[in-house]
Amino acid sequence: IFILNIEDGKYFKLSDSASSIWRDIEKGLNNDDIKKHLKSKYGENEKIDNDIDETITKFIKLGFISDH
Repeated sequence: IFILNIEDGKYFKLSDSASSIWRDIEKGLNNDDIKKHLKSKYGENEKIDNDIDETITKFIKLGFISDH
């Protein structure tokens, strides 16, 4: 998945896991549901919760989503 920031024209290419998180956000899943989904897809991993939280935080900082 590529995301275009229309304000500055920058493109962002998402990794496979970040793309999965993006799709889950589009579906309206909350953080816990996203974590469950990715763990079922990629297997249990002690880092996955942290990675998901960091990716969502990055999406917020880049203005792709809001933290409401």
